[in-house]
Amino acid sequence: MAHNGGKRRLFAAHLATGKTIPEAAALVGISERTAWRWARAPDIMAETRRLQDEALGLVCARLRDGATAALGWLETVGADPTATHAARVSAARAWLDATLGYCEHVELEARIAALERRLTNGNG
Repeated sequence: MAHNGGKRRLFAAHLATGKTIPEAAALVGISERTAWRWARAPDIMAETRRLQDEALGLVCARLRDGATAALGWLETVGADPTATHAARVSAARAWLDATLGYCEHVELEARIAALERRLTNGNG
């Protein structure tokens, strides 16, 4: 990051957490005009994206950690003959949604990997 590196990093951090440009400007102590200029700067955009990716990675890790327990609960409710029909349908729907979402993720990951291989091999 260029001149005012600390303020620029803090500004990017505020943007990464969902603050608006005027809000981030006020929190960092810069003018809105400067904030709008900084927001278009490649280093700020890259740092904001890096921080957002890092936060998303932490969220994904927490979701993965809880997924086994959540699926166990869904399986228990879905198989419980004393559970209401609404509860069993809700559990089945959640299970199917999770399954379809995972399958879609795996398919997209494979397609992206294939595209990256093509680009790396010069067949883009």
